[in-house]
Amino acid sequence: MMKSDPRVCSIPRAYPVELNKREDLLFRDGTVKTPAGTVWIRVFREDDAVHVIGTDPCPGYPEEIVGGVASVDSLESDADPSADRASFLVRESLLRRLSEFLGRSPSEMEIRRLEEHRGLGPPRVYIQGKPSALDISMSHDGRFVAYAFSRI
Repeated sequence: MMKSDPRVCSIPRAYPVELNKREDLLFRDGTVKTPAGTVWIRVFREDDAVHVIGTDPCPGYPEEIVGGVASVDSLESDADPSADRASFLVRESLLRRLSEFLGRSPSEMEIRRLEEHRGLGPPRVYIQGKPSALDISMSHDGRFVAYAFSRI
């Protein structure tokens, strides 16, 4: 929702959340009410992490959203230890997953954030140097990295 309306912040406690009563231990669906409208969410609970994917209402949600979460320690990488390792690892993880989804080599793709009038814009996927229509999201917190993208 922040991509479509900058008034919406990413502070989880800022907005009311409603989750369904589902007893499934893997995930629960729900909504978050923001000043810009409703965000549809799916909350995944793992052994030692919680991952939430949120989106504007869209056709096929949540089945059309692909997401992943991993521990930084579990990912192998050639990242420079002096660089922001978590940021590098989440991009690398997302590109590997997109590679499987699109049937392309990760070397054909890159993630860029371009300068916009308010600073850096949201991350976008470029394939062979050209911007794609894929909608992506990446995050990292502590020892976890996570990503999501829409199949649509």
